[in-house]
Amino acid sequence: MGSSVYDTATVTTYNGATGGTVTFTIYTDDACSSPATTGAGNEINAQPAAVSVSGSGPYPSGPVTFNQAGTYYWDAAYSGTGDLNPASDSGCSSEPLTVLALSPKISTKLSAGTIPVDSSAYDTATLSGQTPGAGGTVTYRIYTENTCTGLATTQISGQPAAVTVTDGNVPDSAAVTFTQTGTYYWQATYSGDSNNTGPVHSSCTSEAVVVSPNAPSIVTQTVPGSPVAIGTSAYDTATLTGATSNAGGTVTYGLYSDSSCSTQVANLTPDDNAVSGGVVPNSNSHIFTSAGTWYFQATYSGDGNNLAAVSVCGNELLTVSPTLTPAGSVSGITSNATPAGGVLGITTPSTGAGATAGGWGWLGLILVLLGGAFLVAQRLVRRAKIKIENI
Repeated sequence: MGSSVYDTATVTTYNGATGGTVTFTIYTDDACSSPATTGAGNEINAQPAAVSVSGSGPYPSGPVTFNQAGTYYWDAAYSGTGDLNPASDSGCSSEPLTVLALSPKISTKLSAGTIPVDSSAYDTATLSGQTPGAGGTVTYRIYTENTCTGLATTQISGQPAAVTVTDGNVPDSAAVTFTQTGTYYWQATYSGDSNNTGPVHSSCTSEAVVVSPNAPSIVTQTVPGSPVAIGTSAYDTATLTGATSNAGGTVTYGLYSDSSCSTQVANLTPDDNAVSGGVVPNSNSHIFTSAGTWYFQATYSGDGNNLAAVSVCGNELLTVSPTLTPAGSVSGITSNATPAGGVLGITTPSTGAGATAGGWGWLGLILVLLGGAFLVAQRLVRRAKIKIENI
């Protein structure tokens, strides 16, 4: 196929006679009724030209290139001359020529050898040893093992469609998205055509792509934010970034007393701690009964497509302050002793006027007023006694 062949005819003359021609003709049937053409059939590049005879001897034809596989039949005829009679045909069926189809090879090259999950790759195929006008199709397939027998199905976005080969050129495959981690094997298969044998497969083991898991991060945020008062209840929230959209697995929460998260004071993991669709559930709530600085940490287990992740301990702290007033409590009441010369409980928060000793606010003022009333009553009693004695 695609090779050149020529024929040789032997002419025997008498008494040194010369002249005439030998005509070679190539046919596609053994009855020599259908000459091979260079037109629509394009079986050969050209019929050989006639050869002039100048005495006895072998006369070769010009070379002929066969563009299509099949069986062809050569015939040679001598035209004769004034001194020589024409020679009959050499015999059509005595000169068959079988033109074999070519046996091309196909090789492939992936766009990448390693990709993260939920990313895509495509394959490129190249034919070698084919005819210049090779047609047919190439089918790309993706497998889960290196014998190329088990097709990938749920692990990819879909097997790519076959592509059409034109003049020996093979288009690339469509891009395929890999939705699960693992090692996958590509194979390209050339169908062949009338002039090129097929099917022809690329090597399975030479075309591997490794789909690696994502490495997500997990960040946390306390509700409410820092600082808070003693007696406040707070919980932690967590968010995954860089994970697959369908990330699963679980999350655990811990409350720690140190910034290295080595001393846990409470496990705040909820009963249902499953991560679903990349959404992380909140932690349980915790009531803070003493002042100090506390640290939250969330740990993501990972799944088949996502690596495990831990939030940064020192980034998520909550300060519990004794000076803040919890919601719903009464502010401004203290039990400090009254300094010498001071008036217990008298404050004027709006103006700043008046001496204060202990900051009892309105309660102190009420006590002072009650004390004053008691003193007035005592004086009235004493005056009454004095008046009675004087009567």
